[in-house]
Amino acid sequence: MLGVYLNTLGIFIGSAFAIVGPRQFSMSAQTRLKALIGLFTIYFGLKLVWVSINGSFWQTAKQLSILLIAMSLGNLCGRMMRLHAPGKKIGAEAREAMQALAVDPKSSMRKRGFHICTALFCVNPLGWAGAIQSGLTNYYEPLVVKGVIDGLACLGFVFLFGWPVILTMVPVFLVEGMLALSAHQMEPWLHNHALLDSVGAVNGFLIFTIGILMLNVRKVEVVDYFPSLAIAPLITYFWK
Repeated sequence: MLGVYLNTLGIFIGSAFAIVGPRQFSMSAQTRLKALIGLFTIYFGLKLVWVSINGSFWQTAKQLSILLIAMSLGNLCGRMMRLHAPGKKIGAEAREAMQALAVDPKSSMRKRGFHICTALFCVNPLGWAGAIQSGLTNYYEPLVVKGVIDGLACLGFVFLFGWPVILTMVPVFLVEGMLALSAHQMEPWLHNHALLDSVGAVNGFLIFTIGILMLNVRKVEVVDYFPSLAIAPLITYFWK
């Protein structure tokens, strides 16, 4: 749960700083920060993959094969279920609100700031992946990165939507906390059946992919791959 607390703290600090002394980073500073955060996300993702894949050459090859199969099947399932659709809709609504406020700062969209920011922060795939891994192995670094991202976003959101943005830390804490606690409840069973590493490898690859997305290297619907988190341990369980 430490990662969940740190993510929530990031939202609080970013919002409080914007409320006390409203200011925004220059575009060049935002670009550099985004690149730095993307690199950290890639590093923490690859680190998780590295520690999750181990053993002899053949064991490593087997684990990599499971990872690739799980990611392929997970993406297929995710596309069929259209998991990316809600996130796209929320993103479109957020852009619409920001465009309306840029034209008219007193637009009615300002009143929807809390709901828009809550949705954006809660559907962030880095938060899902980070919360699950934090609950399983207390690997909280991805949620620290998300806390920084959310905190920086709050600097701009408070300017647009006002002080209610700080309250988004409550639903973020509840959603990520629920995911972390659910994963923690699953940890003993996964550990007893030697399935933790398969989940960690997939989760690490998901986090790595999110970092690639941040750097605009390639457009990827990361959310579509989340079924892989259930498929990988299932394959590992039967492939003894």
